[in-house]
Amino acid sequence: MDAGTDAVDILNNRVVPLRRGYIAVKNRSQQAIQTNSSIREGLAGEQKFFATHPRYRNMLAKCGTANLSRTLNQILMHHIRDTLPDIKVTSYFAVFVVYAVLLTDCCYMCAF
Repeated sequence: MDAGTDAVDILNNRVVPLRRGYIAVKNRSQQAIQTNSSIREGLAGEQKFFATHPRYRNMLAKCGTANLSRTLNQILMHHIRDTLPDIKVTSYFAVFVVYAVLLTDCCYMCAF
């Protein structure tokens, strides 16, 4: 995102609505890469850009790499939390089936 970019309508989910909305990030410029500025400096510059920009400073929850990271982490954690019980039940059932097969085979062999 550059200084002249206005993505407020997109961030407010008005252009192409998405279920979880959008989060704006400002990547390092080519000049910053060529001058070997650090990633920490780039993140600080991104935070300053959104905090001081007249259009984005009122919507900081929808801006920044830190917010993107936090949001993606929450989505992943919720998915794991929601999916894990199903995985446990499936794995317990598989173990039970294997145990039953082994027990049946063992009893069959003991009969001879």
